[in-house]
Amino acid sequence: MDQKHHGQGDNVARDKIENIGTKIVQYESKREVPRLLTKLPSLSDKIIGREEELSSLFDTLETSQRVVLMNGMGGIGKTTVATAFANRHRDKYTHIAWVEQLGDFSNDLGSNKVLAQNLGIPLSGDPTSDAQIILNAMSNLGGKSLLVLDNGDEQLQQFKDYFPKAPDWHVLITSRQEMSFAKKVALDFLNEKEALNLFYSHYDLDEDDETASEILRTVDFHTLTIEVFAKTAQNLEITPLRKLRDLLEQRGVKIGKPVDFSAITHSKEDQIKQLFPYLEAIFQLPDMSEDEVFLLKQYIGLPPIFLSWDMITSLLDIKDEDESVWDSNLMARNSLRKKGWIIYDEEQQAFKMHRIIQDVLVDKLKPEFEDLETLVNNITDLLYLDEVKENPVDKFQFIPFGVRILQVFPDHEHEDFAVFVSNLAVVYRNLGEYEKARDLHQKVLELDIRNYGEDHPSTARSRSNLAVVYQNLGDYEGAHSLLEKALESDIRNYGEDHPSTAIRRSNLALVYQDLGDYEGARSLLEKVL
Repeated sequence: MDQKHHGQGDNVARDKIENIGTKIVQYESKREVPRLLTKLPSLSDKIIGREEELSSLFDTLETSQRVVLMNGMGGIGKTTVATAFANRHRDKYTHIAWVEQLGDFSNDLGSNKVLAQNLGIPLSGDPTSDAQIILNAMSNLGGKSLLVLDNGDEQLQQFKDYFPKAPDWHVLITSRQEMSFAKKVALDFLNEKEALNLFYSHYDLDEDDETASEILRTVDFHTLTIEVFAKTAQNLEITPLRKLRDLLEQRGVKIGKPVDFSAITHSKEDQIKQLFPYLEAIFQLPDMSEDEVFLLKQYIGLPPIFLSWDMITSLLDIKDEDESVWDSNLMARNSLRKKGWIIYDEEQQAFKMHRIIQDVLVDKLKPEFEDLETLVNNITDLLYLDEVKENPVDKFQFIPFGVRILQVFPDHEHEDFAVFVSNLAVVYRNLGEYEKARDLHQKVLELDIRNYGEDHPSTARSRSNLAVVYQNLGDYEGAHSLLEKALESDIRNYGEDHPSTAIRRSNLALVYQDLGDYEGARSLLEKVL
């Protein structure tokens, strides 16, 4: 199957998608489409210091003929403001959809089962096409509606022509990146008064504005860092505030010397890294229990999305039958929430770790593969695709789990890890992401050669899997070379008449056919028969 490309100028494809979307909405008009097309995040804490932005955002969306981009560095509060806005104004909208971009936007949108089901769209398995159909179906819904695209990146550029249009739709993107097609609304740091109010909303053991301001000014009144400082100090009962200042200074924080962002103007990603030492210092304050450290490491290996506690305990094989283990992990979870290291969504009853906290702790805790082995094994099982019995679409939702594990362990070499990478590669191939599948299958082949040797059956299987992707990419010579080596290996391992040898010959015959060598293909198939 050739890889599909959907260009912005492909008017024929766009018209076809728009017609499909219109027909779906016309069909679905016979039943009520829910107001909430997706789950909507809720706020566990009162929002502080963003009233001006919240008040003006609706007017900006109402008057702008373009998509609105809320832009700012990580941890500044973009998602929080968007969440507060959507909940505050939910009654003004006929429909609301919230989509978080975790990686590939077409997959994040095109494999969103809840959204597709609410729109009455059967997913085809081609996320790019499904994403465009979903956006066009949303455009055809009646009434004023809101679409929030959280944590968007430059990939949204290729979908801008499919976004629902004003005045019927308000489209709000949150991102660290700037986007030329959108109207930019900058979200900046809090002022001193707002920062103090935020700090005291989480810390009430002492009130010393001078010392608090001195501490908060050091991190330039950065929202996430303030919250973590306050929640950790409250949880550890650090009082007076002068003691917090002293503890931070003992851990290398130069209180009174603000972090300098001015030297880094080109990258908000690099700017946020300037705050890592301050977050690491506050992390050093408490004596973390073994259970807390264990859970922190697991959250490092999970995608930064809200997951139910049932989902998390299932991934970690924590059973409620073992009351002591269950209770100790529950206590650790609640403690980490109070300290601000994980976030809780009350409406969804789900937890997640902020991306910035993940980045800080992955360097601080340095989780080993053995620490996350149970999590990796369970994600491996979730990604496993029986291509005969299962629908690949059901596996696309687990890609962010696989991607996150690869980010944590980019160079791991354990043989079990090769199975995980191979399963993720197969899902990518069924997604049509052939380059990503090729790179992962190549990694698996290298791991198998290193772990088992050139002639091991696992190595032959990895060569065959990589050859399939080469065929998908049109590299028939590359596929031919790989399959010939795989066939030679199978003959040595199993003999001429083994079923594995026959399958390998059949696959090689198909490549010969692709190359136009019909005599070679016939010769191989005669041996199979």
